[in-house]
Amino acid sequence: MRKQIKALIIVGVVIVLLAAALGALFLFGSDTGEESSSVVSQQELAATFVDKTSDEVQSVTVKNEKGEFTAERGDDGLAIALLDGLRTNDTELENLAVAASGFYAERLIDENPSHPADYGLDPVAAEVSVTYTDGSTFSIELGDASPSGGRYARLPGESKVYLLTETTGSLFYGVTNFVSNIIFDSELSEEAKDEAVFVKAELGGSLHPQPIVIESNPYKNNETHPAGYVDKAITSPYFAGASVSVDNAFPSSLTRILASGVTAIVTDPAQLSEYGLDQPYSTLSFTFTAGEQSYSGSLWLGSKNDEGDYYATTADKRVVYTVKADNVPYMELTDRQLLYPIPVLINIQLLSSFDIDSSQVTAKFEPVVTEEDGSKTVTGGVANGNGVSADCIKKLYESLGKLSADEVTDKEPSGERVMTVTYNFSDGTTQPITVDFYADTARTVLVKVNGLEDAPNYVMQRKTIDSFLNKTQKALNGEVVVPSATD
Repeated sequence: MRKQIKALIIVGVVIVLLAAALGALFLFGSDTGEESSSVVSQQELAATFVDKTSDEVQSVTVKNEKGEFTAERGDDGLAIALLDGLRTNDTELENLAVAASGFYAERLIDENPSHPADYGLDPVAAEVSVTYTDGSTFSIELGDASPSGGRYARLPGESKVYLLTETTGSLFYGVTNFVSNIIFDSELSEEAKDEAVFVKAELGGSLHPQPIVIESNPYKNNETHPAGYVDKAITSPYFAGASVSVDNAFPSSLTRILASGVTAIVTDPAQLSEYGLDQPYSTLSFTFTAGEQSYSGSLWLGSKNDEGDYYATTADKRVVYTVKADNVPYMELTDRQLLYPIPVLINIQLLSSFDIDSSQVTAKFEPVVTEEDGSKTVTGGVANGNGVSADCIKKLYESLGKLSADEVTDKEPSGERVMTVTYNFSDGTTQPITVDFYADTARTVLVKVNGLEDAPNYVMQRKTIDSFLNKTQKALNGEVVVPSATD
């Protein structure tokens, strides 16, 4: 009996010792193999350094590898003076206030570490100083994140290393992280965006040595104007129809412009050269309306980063952003892409005739237009006095409309005239439009539209003119030609 009692006592003692050992392991167990096993009092195992609300944070100063900044409380929460007037990331500023409102230690890790660098505290990862609305202050030094969660930290002037509960990333941000990635936002609803009306855009930079102004076409729906068929027109440095590429780009793409990131706050204009923004690749200023409200914005593109994104800024040059090239296709349009390639395109139903004059062939084509119930239709035609089918005259005219230009030029004609096309209107009052084609190089002709103010000269392929003259000869014989640029 006594032996049984003694055995029970021994077992009880072992159980107590095991429980004590487990408790000690739980209370004092190390977070990593690098942390000290120093014995500390139970009162130092956890600590509440600060327990405030985010509204009680008056100011926060942060210094880390990205720089130093101070955020101070204003009417709408924390604000950084350097960012005054910029669109800020208010969510991150609120996260900063939350991070600065409470600092809690899960436990003391090491009372007197021999190698603070083991915890990322030599040098420290971040220094944080906070002032609260009641006038109290608190400072702390932050080190590495612990593999098991939380972050190592110590109080300034002390050696003890604590493990803080997880701290927000905002304490390790630079000032650029508090700038919004919204470059421009009209804040229009999706329905209102669809109803937005483009007014004007100007493209410049090295891509456009002569700035190009694009506006809503003032001659839109003027059927007798050579550019009356397009929604937008290039109005400077010349007047011509703007391409469909431009028409598709504005204004829907401009109601909201987003950056993929914020790279720098510009405090010295010399900084712009680092990003190719001192001599930008492409610049844009724009205006559009929605309802009675007018909206204006700007965007400049510089060089590209290693990911192929453009560095970008706006006309005020205060922030350097990055934008994905795919998001700003309108900024990459070249002069050739901006130009509607057909110098003159008039509805055949408005013409009494279109005349072709060249050394190869001279012809006068007169469409026969029939009107019924307010609708006009080409029902036949006359070619040099001989009747031809409606298809014959329509297909030739369609071929004329496919004589597209490659580009505009400042050159004036110096070679021999290759062809002249005259558009005569049936209303009896509109003056004819005459287009002359002159030899330029072995492969090109220079095109001059006469009688139109500020009309440019165009460069066109010689083979397209030769092809059209061949089709003209066939049409004179009553053949229906294939309306393509070349045979």
